[in-house]
Amino acid sequence: MIKKKSSLTREALLEYLSAQGASNVSRREIARAFGIKGQDRITLKALLKQLWQDGSLIKKGKSYAIESTPEFSSFEIISIESDGEFKARPLTKSPELEHASVSLFIVSGRGPRGASAKIRVGDRVLARIYKIHDTVFHGHIFRKLEETLSKTIGVYEERPGKGGMVIPTDRQDKNRYLIDKLYTFNAHEGDLVEVELIPSPNRALPKGRIIRIIGSIKKPKSFSLIAIHTYDLPYKFSKDALDLAEKATIPQLKGREDLRNIPLVTIDDEDARDFDDAVFAEKDLDPKNPDGWHLIVAIADVSYYVHEEDQLDKEAYERGNSVYFPDSVIPMLPEELSNGLCSLKPEEDRACLAVHLWINSKGQLIRHKFVRGLMRSYARLTYKLTQRAYDGDETALPKDIVEKIVRPLYAAYFCLEKAREHRAPLELNVPERQVLINNNGAVEKIIMRPRLTSHRLIEDYMILANVAAATTLEQKGFLAMYRVHDSPTLEKIEALREFLKGTSFALPKGSVILPKTFNYMLEKAASTPMDTMINTLVLRTQSQAIYSPKNIGHFGLNLRSYCHFTSPIRRYADLLVHRALIKSLKLDKEAKFSYTMKQFEAIAEHISFTERQAAEAERSTSERYLSAYLSEKIGQVFEGVISGVTNFALFVSLKENGADCFLPLRKLPDDYYVFDESNHRLVGRRYKKIFTLGDSVKVLLEETNPLTGQILVSMAPYQKSPEMKDTKRSFQRPKSKKAPKRRPKKS
Repeated sequence: MIKKKSSLTREALLEYLSAQGASNVSRREIARAFGIKGQDRITLKALLKQLWQDGSLIKKGKSYAIESTPEFSSFEIISIESDGEFKARPLTKSPELEHASVSLFIVSGRGPRGASAKIRVGDRVLARIYKIHDTVFHGHIFRKLEETLSKTIGVYEERPGKGGMVIPTDRQDKNRYLIDKLYTFNAHEGDLVEVELIPSPNRALPKGRIIRIIGSIKKPKSFSLIAIHTYDLPYKFSKDALDLAEKATIPQLKGREDLRNIPLVTIDDEDARDFDDAVFAEKDLDPKNPDGWHLIVAIADVSYYVHEEDQLDKEAYERGNSVYFPDSVIPMLPEELSNGLCSLKPEEDRACLAVHLWINSKGQLIRHKFVRGLMRSYARLTYKLTQRAYDGDETALPKDIVEKIVRPLYAAYFCLEKAREHRAPLELNVPERQVLINNNGAVEKIIMRPRLTSHRLIEDYMILANVAAATTLEQKGFLAMYRVHDSPTLEKIEALREFLKGTSFALPKGSVILPKTFNYMLEKAASTPMDTMINTLVLRTQSQAIYSPKNIGHFGLNLRSYCHFTSPIRRYADLLVHRALIKSLKLDKEAKFSYTMKQFEAIAEHISFTERQAAEAERSTSERYLSAYLSEKIGQVFEGVISGVTNFALFVSLKENGADCFLPLRKLPDDYYVFDESNHRLVGRRYKKIFTLGDSVKVLLEETNPLTGQILVSMAPYQKSPEMKDTKRSFQRPKSKKAPKRRPKKS
């Protein structure tokens, strides 16, 4: 929340008053809080008057207060930001909050009683909120409505003759649950179990009963099982859904465009498990489009097999998306479709929904056309192979594929690159980690995924197809599931501006914040010690991309209209877009599309949630594998970057493999450290040693816990400087010297 003497803006003032709750605050108190003196008091008076007149503030005499919503409201926590901010959604219907962004905070002295009142994603809380901006609300958590942790996942340990004990897989749960021998469910040592907690007056000895044995922690894929059951991910298909998938067949050509003679190719990672998009490029022969290109992006026609309201559709909606673990995948659709009829395998006929795209020499889309077709993939390529072939390296690819397929794809891409540079989307440098698993289910190695030109090629082809889909539905006035990304909130921009004040990356006040504003900072920081820190700060400033039937544009891509069209195998949103295109363009006379705006809003909220949940499940599973991998490297020193700073710990990301490590303050050297929140740093009280977000550090790997995924490190040993030898004594209160006795004066 607002700290003393922050710069005075409308948003900062509203945030400060919201932190005071229902209390009335005088103008003098506000001036003192912001360090306002002299002539600046006139500005404050004018701002308060403006806020009072537009209804943002309540005025009582010479005091002011921010108008709150009804006394208290209930919310569900949907995500937790690294800075302690809780994103929430209202549990009661309110037109004002329907599309609002709600951020909740625990304020010292106002939050849930007891320091141990931990709040997790999915918890329900009671909070009072305050309007900061038109659709932005801040609030204070008063208390948790209920204890949501009625069950937990853990590993069973036997206690001969006494039952056993379950150690939770949740790193935030420090309990050990006693299991009476009557409630062990015949579990054995090392079994991964689900435990129902038994209320007990003795808090020191929490108890539970095992209600299900999930598997064994000693077997491969146990980490994926933990995530599946922790997040309650649906991973089995019903018999009805499987029957529908098994009965599916390739459609006839009638009513479809024949694309089987066009050399469409798929380009994916080596470990890709499904192939749902194929691409093709050739020169546009139209003399009106000199140096232009004709592209085709063909996508598996999932809507042909999955019909509105059938069992496949219901279960795809429930999942919302596929979930990808290092060792397995939970597909949104049964494998008969996801790895079968909807996977664009080479030399096999496949139903597709394709878009013809014509671009000019500057990469601008001049026209497009959607068709329902029948295609046959010419080849299954990978990013590395495609890049090596284009670069002229020796590969197993035949020369005709390189010359007639690969090179035209790149030539058209270089035109798209011009359009992207002109559009100036946000260009964050966020390396992606890849955990490679061997046949025994153990980590073989961990690498950072390379970022090749072939990756950007496919990315730009897909973006162009997505834009064409959104534009078509918008022009038709048809219901669409947009992928929207709001611009950063004024509060986050102001916080970033405060942090960068006085540096060469400072944001000028009053300037309009665009993606290129951030790109300038990122380019300036590249290859400097500030690179990681600036990328991290810019990323944290961004809003979260979500699905919505109401189009507000995509800030990160700097696009006015955008939707997901290219992956209906693994994203339910894309399937909805396919159905909308087929219906609006009359590509199938029997196609159904009976949705309403209200239904689309509910679906958007659901699939946005399942997307966040899948990301969290994938991340936690990768962390467990990383922890297991590093367990054999205890005692080694690693280079890392400080990725987070709090009042209790530093978070360090290892450069070698991207592992996120925990470094508690007690492990920092030779001083007492003070948390400077606004500057994302810790400052040593005595020796003024500073640890700041983005700093490079060397850390010693001390402990790993594969069960929870936690990795504990300390600062690597170093030689103390002479003035830092007697640290402990420096914190002792100096002994007062007794004053010498005065001799009596001689009379």
